[in-house]
Amino acid sequence: MPVFVEHIDAIARAKEAAALYLEFHPQGVDLWRDDTYDHDPRHAGVPFCVMPLAYAMRNITHDEPGFRARWAEDF
Repeated sequence: MPVFVEHIDAIARAKEAAALYLEFHPQGVDLWRDDTYDHDPRHAGVPFCVMPLAYAMRNITHDEPGFRARWAEDF
């Protein structure tokens, strides 16, 4: 079933706070195996990130009603 997932900056604006998130980047099976079996809690290719509220506010116009429809029309 399709699910709409909000953009991280929209989540930060809704909560009126910085948002913490993980980014997952594909890596080869050999790298995954090395990360899995070296007993290290840090994984290459999975950085822990923060979206500051001030940065998220740069896209506040995206929250306006009809923004996505107008964007699609102009596309």
